[in-house]
Amino acid sequence: MNNFTLRAVSGLIYVLLIAFFSLYSPLTLIIGFALLFALCFWELQKILDFDNIWYVVAALAVSAYLFGTYAYRFYHGQSYEPFSLVALMPSLLFFMLVYVIFKRPDEIAYDTSKLIFMVIYLGLPFALMFRFIFPSDVVGFEKLNPLFLIFALIWFSDTFAYITGSLIGKTTFTKISKNKTLEGLAGGLISVVLLGIFIEYYLKNIHGNWIVISILIGIFAPLGDLAESKIKRLFGVKDSGNLIPGHGGFLDRLDSFLMVSVVVYTYYTIFEL
Repeated sequence: MNNFTLRAVSGLIYVLLIAFFSLYSPLTLIIGFALLFALCFWELQKILDFDNIWYVVAALAVSAYLFGTYAYRFYHGQSYEPFSLVALMPSLLFFMLVYVIFKRPDEIAYDTSKLIFMVIYLGLPFALMFRFIFPSDVVGFEKLNPLFLIFALIWFSDTFAYITGSLIGKTTFTKISKNKTLEGLAGGLISVVLLGIFIEYYLKNIHGNWIVISILIGIFAPLGDLAESKIKRLFGVKDSGNLIPGHGGFLDRLDSFLMVSVVVYTYYTIFEL
């Protein structure tokens, strides 16, 4: 089985798993994503290589608290605060961290900074995803919901960027990952916007403008992938794990989602959706 087929098959299995988690019931959504968070947390703490295990415990405790707080509000259908600078603080913290990853990576060298990094990079995105979905959205497979559609758009972006880049990709644009090309980036963006147009005009009663959301995903999903690649390069790691054929680990598969979750949260918060 060649690499593309392996990648496509494992990607399809991943999409079906996400579909089950995000569509079956509110409880399976919480349990399923708690499991994914735990797997990603395990992989990330191995990459960061803490000197003191208690910093890992502290990072897990704070991240679990964030996840649990937002999951509780989601499960009980509680409303969120209107647009304010306070509501945007999680977004500001995350994008400050993105700046550190690309411009000041040496700052992520000590256990204290690694603790903060894990909470903001991993804990926040998994918590914030509950902002753009409601229990009434998770009513079984007869109705698609925003969270599932976001994962579908990310998968489209990744898959078509890979296909386009493999076929016609020539212009590399970053030293972080030499396999990424401008042609592949354009292919992923075009495909995801086309799907976004379809969602906007043919799937009704879904919060938000999905053309806007698809453009955001087409831009920021590759950035999420690059951010994780930068982290792995910084710590001398090729893949976060080897559990997913063609993709590496769970963190490798969800790196784009971490960035997209915060971006979509910001969009939903600003427009009070």
